[in-house]
Amino acid sequence: MEIIWTASAAEDYLRTETNRPHEFAAALDGALSLLRSFPEMGAKVEAAPNIRRILVGRDRHYGLFYGHTAQRISVVALINLRQNPDSIRRILKERQPGT
Repeated sequence: MEIIWTASAAEDYLRTETNRPHEFAAALDGALSLLRSFPEMGAKVEAAPNIRRILVGRDRHYGLFYGHTAQRISVVALINLRQNPDSIRRILKERQPGT
């Protein structure tokens, strides 16, 4: 299954702040590998019905948000979850996948 990152999600990744960047990248790679096999493993997001979320990173402070079809997973956001939930909802509503 193909995994694509939207431009916004790629920017999110470049802006991640972590004390262990290599460990975070490895955790993210592991999560993406699991998603290829189990695309419905993420929790559905109430604020954005076409988006699912998995937690990534050692402390699970980041959420990887994605939409999927039978052929493709579209990563739409990588968000630090330690912020106002209304901000997260706004971001996700703006980034609904076109799947």
